[in-house]
Amino acid sequence: MVWIAIIISVVIFFIWLGESKPPIVLKGNGSFDYEVVGESNYQRNIKKALDLNGKKFSKSFLVRLEYEDHNKHDEKAVAVYIENKKAGHLSRPKAKSYRNMMQRIGLSKRDAECYATVRGGGNKKNYGLFLNFDLQKTKSCHYDN
Repeated sequence: MVWIAIIISVVIFFIWLGESKPPIVLKGNGSFDYEVVGESNYQRNIKKALDLNGKKFSKSFLVRLEYEDHNKHDEKAVAVYIENKKAGHLSRPKAKSYRNMMQRIGLSKRDAECYATVRGGGNKKNYGLFLNFDLQKTKSCHYDN
Protein backbone atom coordinates (compact mmCIF):
# COMPACT_ATOMS: atom_id res chain seq x y z
CA MET A 1 0.00 0.00 0.00
CA VAL A 2 2.84 2.40 0.84
CA TRP A 3 4.50 1.64 -2.52
CA ILE A 4 1.34 2.60 -4.39
CA ALA A 5 1.20 5.94 -2.57
CA ILE A 6 4.88 6.57 -3.39
CA ILE A 7 4.38 5.72 -7.06
CA ILE A 8 1.32 7.97 -7.31
CA SER A 9 3.23 10.80 -5.62
CA VAL A 10 6.14 10.45 -8.04
CA VAL A 11 3.80 10.43 -11.06
CA ILE A 12 1.99 13.54 -9.81
CA PHE A 13 5.31 15.27 -9.21
CA PHE A 14 6.50 14.60 -12.76
CA ILE A 15 3.18 15.75 -14.23
CA TRP A 16 3.47 18.96 -12.21
CA LEU A 17 7.09 19.37 -13.27
CA GLY A 18 6.14 19.00 -16.91
CA GLU A 19 3.44 21.65 -16.55
CA SER A 20 5.67 24.22 -14.88
CA LYS A 21 6.80 26.85 -17.33
CA PRO A 22 9.87 29.03 -17.28
CA PRO A 23 9.40 32.54 -15.94
CA ILE A 24 8.68 35.38 -18.32
CA VAL A 25 11.35 38.07 -18.59
CA LEU A 26 9.65 41.46 -18.37
CA LYS A 27 10.85 44.30 -20.55
CA GLY A 28 12.13 47.48 -18.97
CA ASN A 29 12.85 51.04 -19.96
CA GLY A 30 16.26 51.19 -18.26
CA SER A 31 15.16 53.46 -15.43
CA PHE A 32 15.15 50.97 -12.52
CA ASP A 33 12.41 53.04 -10.88
CA TYR A 34 10.33 50.33 -9.17
CA GLU A 35 11.59 50.38 -5.59
CA VAL A 36 11.22 47.13 -3.66
CA VAL A 37 9.65 47.55 -0.21
CA GLY A 38 10.42 45.63 2.96
CA GLU A 39 13.99 44.93 1.86
CA SER A 40 15.26 46.12 5.23
CA ASN A 41 13.89 42.83 6.59
CA TYR A 42 15.88 40.80 4.07
CA GLN A 43 19.32 42.47 4.15
CA ARG A 44 21.03 39.20 5.06
CA ASN A 45 19.44 37.46 2.05
CA ILE A 46 20.38 40.30 -0.30
CA LYS A 47 24.00 40.37 0.91
CA LYS A 48 24.32 36.60 0.69
CA ALA A 49 22.70 36.26 -2.75
CA LEU A 50 24.82 39.03 -4.24
CA ASP A 51 27.96 38.38 -2.16
CA LEU A 52 28.00 42.00 -1.01
CA ASN A 53 29.37 42.04 2.56
CA GLY A 54 29.58 45.81 2.83
CA LYS A 55 30.67 46.38 -0.76
CA LYS A 56 28.89 48.71 -3.14
CA PHE A 57 27.23 46.93 -6.05
CA SER A 58 26.33 48.55 -9.36
CA LYS A 59 25.62 45.75 -11.85
CA SER A 60 22.14 44.64 -12.79
CA PHE A 61 20.93 41.09 -12.24
CA LEU A 62 17.74 39.05 -12.67
CA VAL A 63 15.19 38.78 -9.88
CA ARG A 64 12.04 36.64 -9.80
CA LEU A 65 8.59 38.06 -9.07
CA GLU A 66 6.35 35.52 -7.40
CA TYR A 67 2.73 35.70 -6.26
CA GLU A 68 2.42 35.38 -2.51
CA ASP A 69 -1.30 34.63 -2.12
CA HIS A 70 -0.88 33.34 1.44
CA ASN A 71 0.97 36.37 2.81
CA LYS A 72 -0.53 37.13 6.24
CA HIS A 73 -0.32 40.92 5.67
CA ASP A 74 -1.57 41.08 2.08
CA GLU A 75 -3.08 38.19 0.10
CA LYS A 76 -2.28 40.06 -3.13
CA ALA A 77 1.42 40.45 -2.34
CA VAL A 78 4.14 39.94 -4.95
CA ALA A 79 7.47 38.84 -3.50
CA VAL A 80 10.87 39.57 -5.03
CA TYR A 81 13.53 36.84 -4.96
CA ILE A 82 17.24 36.90 -5.74
CA GLU A 83 18.65 33.42 -6.32
CA ASN A 84 15.75 31.79 -4.41
CA LYS A 85 16.20 34.13 -1.43
CA LYS A 86 13.38 36.53 -0.61
CA ALA A 87 14.54 40.12 -0.90
CA GLY A 88 11.31 42.09 -0.40
CA HIS A 89 7.99 42.83 -2.09
CA LEU A 90 6.39 45.13 -4.61
CA SER A 91 4.48 47.92 -2.88
CA ARG A 92 0.73 47.27 -2.57
CA PRO A 93 -0.21 49.62 -5.44
CA LYS A 94 2.54 48.21 -7.69
CA ALA A 95 1.56 44.63 -6.80
CA LYS A 96 -2.06 45.39 -7.70
CA SER A 97 -1.04 46.95 -11.05
CA TYR A 98 1.34 44.08 -11.75
CA ARG A 99 -1.30 41.40 -11.01
CA ASN A 100 -3.89 43.22 -13.13
CA MET A 101 -1.47 43.55 -16.02
CA MET A 102 -0.44 39.89 -15.85
CA GLN A 103 -4.11 38.85 -15.79
CA ARG A 104 -4.94 41.05 -18.82
CA ILE A 105 -2.21 39.43 -20.91
CA GLY A 106 -3.22 35.94 -19.79
CA LEU A 107 -0.26 35.19 -17.54
CA SER A 108 -1.77 35.61 -14.08
CA LYS A 109 -0.23 32.48 -12.55
CA ARG A 110 3.21 32.65 -14.17
CA ASP A 111 6.33 33.77 -12.36
CA ALA A 112 8.21 36.54 -14.05
CA GLU A 113 11.74 37.87 -13.99
CA CYS A 114 13.09 41.33 -14.50
CA TYR A 115 16.38 43.09 -14.07
CA ALA A 116 17.20 44.83 -10.81
CA THR A 117 20.01 46.80 -9.30
CA VAL A 118 21.16 47.55 -5.76
CA ARG A 119 21.63 51.06 -4.42
CA GLY A 120 23.05 52.15 -1.11
CA GLY A 121 24.86 49.89 1.30
CA GLY A 122 28.28 50.32 2.81
CA ASN A 123 28.95 52.06 6.14
CA LYS A 124 26.17 50.11 7.90
CA LYS A 125 23.48 51.40 5.52
CA ASN A 126 20.82 49.12 4.09
CA TYR A 127 20.84 48.05 0.47
CA GLY A 128 17.83 49.07 -1.60
CA LEU A 129 16.56 47.12 -4.60
CA PHE A 130 15.20 48.79 -7.71
CA LEU A 131 13.48 46.92 -10.54
CA ASN A 132 13.50 47.61 -14.25
CA PHE A 133 10.20 46.75 -15.82
CA ASP A 134 7.68 48.86 -17.66
CA LEU A 135 4.02 47.90 -17.29
CA GLN A 136 3.15 49.62 -20.59
CA LYS A 137 5.79 47.67 -22.54
CA THR A 138 4.77 44.43 -20.89
CA LYS A 139 1.08 44.98 -21.69
CA SER A 140 1.86 45.09 -25.39
CA CYS A 141 4.08 42.00 -25.43
CA HIS A 142 3.04 38.53 -26.51
CA TYR A 143 4.43 35.56 -24.62
CA ASP A 144 4.07 31.90 -25.39
CA ASN A 145 1.97 30.27 -22.72
